[in-house]
Amino acid sequence: MKRAADGDSRTGTFRSLCRLMRLRTSAGAPLLAIAGWWILSGRSIDSHVQLIVYSAVAAFSFITFAQVYNDIKDVTLDATSKPGRPLPSGAVSMRSAWFLAAALAAASLGASFVLGFDAFILCGCCILAGAAYSLWLKGTVLLGNIVVALVSSCPFVLVAAAVHRVTPLLLLGQLLILCIVLGNEFYKTAADADADSGHGLRTMATVCRPRTTALAIALCWVGLTATFAACAFFGAKVFAAVGVAMVLVPAGRAAIASLGAADSADSIARAGHRLWRWAWALGLPTLVLLR
Repeated sequence: MKRAADGDSRTGTFRSLCRLMRLRTSAGAPLLAIAGWWILSGRSIDSHVQLIVYSAVAAFSFITFAQVYNDIKDVTLDATSKPGRPLPSGAVSMRSAWFLAAALAAASLGASFVLGFDAFILCGCCILAGAAYSLWLKGTVLLGNIVVALVSSCPFVLVAAAVHRVTPLLLLGQLLILCIVLGNEFYKTAADADADSGHGLRTMATVCRPRTTALAIALCWVGLTATFAACAFFGAKVFAAVGVAMVLVPAGRAAIASLGAADSADSIARAGHRLWRWAWALGLPTLVLLR
């Protein structure tokens, strides 16, 4: 019985750590890093397996560090608005969370050091930006959202820092990721508007009218449309065609639904956030066609 109880305790702790790291979100980072290598390396990808693994580890670690550090700094806010999160609920101790954050930062820097100085600097900047968001930028209007979107798109271009080469299509792919993550950030600020307002945080959803947030999401969709058109111009016509069906259609439906439900921030999130997340989930695998 004691052995079974110990096993259940370890399983519960592991699940809590996974929730703290937000694995459903962070798991996209190594996939983006691998996609970047595929696009830039092409048929020679087999000769870069070790570097690809290091890139995936570095990307996963700095994205997950930002998630964990954000929960550490938000523990007081989450105690009232999200008491079931691992830290305010006591499922994970603050000491363990700090240790995990430090280990993730070290893993990212260590893996990126193997890739080269440029990759090391890029990952270091992403770690600093992730910390800056939680410390100072989270309560800003727009700036914090842009920083999150930029850091989230960096795993895709980590390959460029490793091999010292960049192409227009790789940069356009990063811009697509930035636009869709930025739109998701606007949806998240809309969903958290009441809690953020209660704690005095200044975000787009708490400072601006709900329609302004809906218009910002629509502008992200316009940015996606323009970027897909640019991809077609640079020769990725198959990718652009698939992207229209897999990304632009659900994202467009989300933007239209949000504009039609701009009575409150919460109604915007309920109207379109799920569709926008579908656009991201469907768009991620289409990146392999960006060649």
